[in-house]
Amino acid sequence: MKAEYLLIALLCVGAPKLLAAPLVQGGKPAGEFVLPDPAAGAEVFATNDVRDWIEKITGAEVPILNGPSPRANTKVFVGSAYAENFQEDLARLADNDGFAVRRVRNHVYVFGSRPRGTLYGLYALLEKNTDLIFARPNEQFGTIYGETANLELTETDFIDIPVFLIRQFGPNWPK
Repeated sequence: MKAEYLLIALLCVGAPKLLAAPLVQGGKPAGEFVLPDPAAGAEVFATNDVRDWIEKITGAEVPILNGPSPRANTKVFVGSAYAENFQEDLARLADNDGFAVRRVRNHVYVFGSRPRGTLYGLYALLEKNTDLIFARPNEQFGTIYGETANLELTETDFIDIPVFLIRQFGPNWPK
């Protein structure tokens, strides 16, 4: 009986590593962001900003592409153009600024029914998979984060539907 509990405990401890989608390994990109062509301004802005934060955290500049590369790596697909397999989520996100993050093998999908929702989803993906805290809007002391050579996406299956229809954040992106 003790051996069974030990096995279960070991599986629970190791499960996040088995389920992780590596984005940066050893300070080098192990994945890519994929934007649709054309991409909405909010999607481009958020993808670039999230990539910049990942570079500060890991030292790696994860590529941003306008189509998936043939590499067998982690791909973060940005926007509803890539969400055709998530119709139920898109229906739940209709007419609000919510977002969903979903994963199929090493493909992570971040989308909202509006580009602004996708923007919020990219920041949520960053916050859930790093120790980054946007404490204050001040460049010198407002954001707190640790540095690491590896970034694995382990929190990749969630949806957020706000109670209110429209959020206001940073630039007032159009719907």
